[in-house]
Amino acid sequence: DLNKSLMIDKRDRAIIEKFKELAHNKKTIAFCVSIDHADWSAQKFREAGYDAIAIHSKVENKNTGGAYQSASEIIDAFDKGKHQIVFVVDMLNEGIDIPDVECLLMLRPTESSTILTQQIGRGLRIAHNKAGVLVLDFIGNYKSSPQILTALGIHDVGEFKEDPEKGIFYYDNNG
Repeated sequence: DLNKSLMIDKRDRAIIEKFKELAHNKKTIAFCVSIDHADWSAQKFREAGYDAIAIHSKVENKNTGGAYQSASEIIDAFDKGKHQIVFVVDMLNEGIDIPDVECLLMLRPTESSTILTQQIGRGLRIAHNKAGVLVLDFIGNYKSSPQILTALGIHDVGEFKEDPEKGIFYYDNNG
């Protein structure tokens, strides 16, 4: 359906533009809903000039150019700084420590506070020259799933502060 593909393209462009504006040079993990979504998103970011790659259970040549034989090889390359952005599907939620990740792209919904806490935790590691983590949430299901905010220690959407100049909301947890 042409209308649907135009909507998806418009959404992809909006995500990339917001990333360029706020996180252009940041090492990033993007959480995706499916393998196709991860491959698609990585491709769109590559087309926009970013070194992006998908990590999932099906490592294929179209995604890696034949450079990797397994997801663990891609994770190791990302850890060593060989790629700026990784698009993951049900990976890197737990048991991984890549402290210099400075940005998280939330591209999949979840109603699980455990999964969300694990995903946010990927960016909360302390690293030299790292001031914090930027979470770009393109799903916003905290509005319909209040347990998401509660898991983060936020009890009211009103606790978010708006920066109208940047078009973002943020939560200051006092460090």
